[in-house]
Amino acid sequence: MNIQKIIALVILLSGIILLFYGFIESNQISLITGIALIVITILDYMKLKNRKK
Repeated sequence: MNIQKIIALVILLSGIILLFYGFIESNQISLITGIALIVITILDYMKLKNRKK
């Protein structure tokens, strides 16, 4: 497992935590930040996968 995958996993986990926190506390900023982190990480992962082909 390389360092990029570990960093992506950490960012994805923090996005999920922010998403749940925003949902439970009804905090819009945390909700939006969590969604943004998850989307950016997924898009970055897709780009990385396409580059390796």
